[in-house]
Amino acid sequence: MKKTILFIAFCAVIGLTTQAQVIPNAGFENWTTAPGQSYKNPNGYATSNQSTVVPVTRDTINPHGGNVCMKLTNLYYLVVVVPAVAGTGTLNQSNLSINGGFPWTTKPQTFDGFYTYAPGAADSCLMMAMLTHWNGSSRDTVAVARFQSPASAAGWTAFSSWFQYKNFNLTPDTGFVLFSASSWLPSHAVQNSVLRVDDISFNGTSNQIVEPVTLPLVKVMTDLPNALVYFEVTNSVVSSIEVLNSNGQTVGQLQVQQGSNRMNDAGLPAGEYFYQLRNKERTSLGGGKFVIAR
Repeated sequence: MKKTILFIAFCAVIGLTTQAQVIPNAGFENWTTAPGQSYKNPNGYATSNQSTVVPVTRDTINPHGGNVCMKLTNLYYLVVVVPAVAGTGTLNQSNLSINGGFPWTTKPQTFDGFYTYAPGAADSCLMMAMLTHWNGSSRDTVAVARFQSPASAAGWTAFSSWFQYKNFNLTPDTGFVLFSASSWLPSHAVQNSVLRVDDISFNGTSNQIVEPVTLPLVKVMTDLPNALVYFEVTNSVVSSIEVLNSNGQTVGQLQVQQGSNRMNDAGLPAGEYFYQLRNKERTSLGGGKFVIAR
């Protein structure tokens, strides 16, 4: 079990395969019993499933499309919460990494799909995609798309995240996608967070250089005497910030610009809060959390 948990630190060693240029099993219709096990994994994906606990399962109850979707549930087992994670490739037990990927040679604009989410206490889900290029000795990251949200989504909800190109001059040769019921891995998976995912895709074509995004995009400071929260925006790609409470309810929204921006928090009770960053197209750029203490 320890090996299975450790590989979730997102150490992805992506190898080129010879399949057609499509995201494998994008509708999660096809599942195969793991060798020597009784559980099934989605074809083309490594998961955190193991013989004693199975966090990633096929769900045939009200999928978004087709007959099946993928369901990821963080499960308590013995003394730990086993995170629910799935990524394209196969699990390499020798170095605790995900090996594999799928051929991809164009420069898409967005990583899209549909999801439902029931977070545990103060949790958030993660959908991530990466494009890479083999330089002859190692892999260079061409672009990354990341969608993260703490909000509940009871019905099927579309997600879309723009690829942020770190080196537009490189042509990708491999794609990789990863899904997790908790974004704060590996040590902070929350019990009973449930994420369902279906019908994923890469869309559009990026014909221009996209400004690389350097984290952190925002620095957060609280001014308790004046009941203010300051968001220091460090990159002009961020155009708005949505603030949510620990139940995933929106409690504040700001239109922001690069530099210092402030929000009055006088009406908010003490507690932990999340913020979601968006660009001008309302695409998620990630997020974080802060605490209001009274």
